[in-house]
Amino acid sequence: MGTISSSSQINITVGGEVEGEVYCQEMRVSGVFKGKLHCNKLIIVSSGVVDGEVSSHQMEIYDGGQFVGMRSKGH
Repeated sequence: MGTISSSSQINITVGGEVEGEVYCQEMRVSGVFKGKLHCNKLIIVSSGVVDGEVSSHQMEIYDGGQFVGMRSKGH
């Protein structure tokens, strides 16, 4: 748990889990993310789970992907 900042894409792969606060351009979630996310684009693929607060301009959720929490547009 902590804070992660990236000027590019963060990819959480299947089996991976990230907990904390993340700032990035784009996040692609195949594993699990829990916490606060500030990004331009969020992609949750079929095996992905996002649980928390998301601030993003764009959001894509594939069939089977799960989003639990709250979303606000922009950051």
